Amino acid sequence: IAFALLKGILAFFLLMAFGKWALPRIFDEVARSRSNELFVLSTLVVALVTGAFTQWLGLSMALGAFMAGMLLGESQYRRQLEADIRPFRDLLMGLFFISIGMMLDFTLVMRFWWQILLILVAVVLGKALIIHGILRLVGEPFRIAMSTAMSLAQVGEFSFVVLALAVNYQLLNNEISTILVMVAVLSMAIAPWLVRHSVDIAKWALGIRQAKHVDEAVPLMMDDHELVMIFGYGRVGQTIARFLKTEAVPYLVLDLDPTRVTEARRAGEPIYFGDVCKRAILKQMGVKQAKMIVITFCESRSLEEVLPLCKLLAPEAKILVRTKDDSDLDLLKKAGANQVIPESLEGSLMLVSQVLHQCGVPLARILKRLESERRNHYQFLHGFFSGTETDFTLESLHAVALPRGADAIGKTVADIMWETLKVELRAIRRNGAEVEHPEQDWVFRAGDILLIVGKPRRLEKAEAKLLHG
Repeated sequence: IAFALLKGILAFFLLMAFGKWALPRIFDEVARSRSNELFVLSTLVVALVTGAFTQWLGLSMALGAFMAGMLLGESQYRRQLEADIRPFRDLLMGLFFISIGMMLDFTLVMRFWWQILLILVAVVLGKALIIHGILRLVGEPFRIAMSTAMSLAQVGEFSFVVLALAVNYQLLNNEISTILVMVAVLSMAIAPWLVRHSVDIAKWALGIRQAKHVDEAVPLMMDDHELVMIFGYGRVGQTIARFLKTEAVPYLVLDLDPTRVTEARRAGEPIYFGDVCKRAILKQMGVKQAKMIVITFCESRSLEEVLPLCKLLAPEAKILVRTKDDSDLDLLKKAGANQVIPESLEGSLMLVSQVLHQCGVPLARILKRLESERRNHYQFLHGFFSGTETDFTLESLHAVALPRGADAIGKTVADIMWETLKVELRAIRRNGAEVEHPEQDWVFRAGDILLIVGKPRRLEKAEAKLLHG
């Protein structure tokens, strides 16, 4: 027994050392590969290797897998790991509880029902008192200690493994094992109720009248918190976070760069490693409580996945999306974005504001003009004169001069089927003056220059229509 105990202690310290020094470095390299499949394989390999190691020492293979789960659960990648192995977890949990159910003999359960209830009460109260006492010894307040004790009072899943081993080695007979398994199952059944009412039980134990507000000592997110969630912690995400911190606005960050997450967490930032396209991770982060979601990365494929998820999980939250340009502006808005901020257009506006300010234009007029552009969703910035390398996915600004004999001369703006041509008439220049968005009864004359916006091929068709009919 002493030798087995020594081997167990040795295995514990070796696995803890492996989890502290080797495991983070391994998963840092795995995270840099940005491969979900490699994440899953690495997790399974760690679990199998630690299980094989403990079995080699003569201990239970399940003990090694349990230790692997503890080590992985302490890492900064735990949320990503939980999301990736969720399909395996659901399948294996089902098999696990089926096997537990097969261990039960319900004739024995009905015969010893009162002993089962007594042991259940004794186990739950006993474990709660032990946890409460430990937390009080380390200086936790009474309410925190009591609520935590009630949340952890149920029998753990690993007890089933211990009971199965005890039965296999004939240390327990069938009657006692059935009673203990039923006690464990019942304690798990009442665990959700205990967790949900743990704070109320703690208040009741102190004799405090139950109030409607949440106890400030319990670290729960208040419903009225204006939580901002930032997806992506590059230069843009970090800039947003700095301003939010200055204004004391609570925020949480998700990022996929392991080095950046490690450095930021070391500096005390509320940042977590995880893929924002995973529903489970967003739920764990409490996306339902978010007042605003800011997506700072520009990958179109990721945006297509994360926008519907955010809209589904947090329908009341405002979603702001940063993009490089305005090519997918309408698609992103249809996908659920409340506001899309194109980087190139915002950069243009900032440069315009500086140019106008240096030219002596009053600041109030500059701010009013910029606000108008943003309110109109950058309407006058979508089209631009294209160069040699034309991007056929972006809208361009094209000038069409009407010579004598052009088909459009003598017609009004309303006579041209702009919607059919799928282009927009932005402005008309006549005798050096420019008229933006002319009225529907405007009559075209020879010498007019029409500024139209659209995609290159549509612009060609529209020019041919205006000139030749």
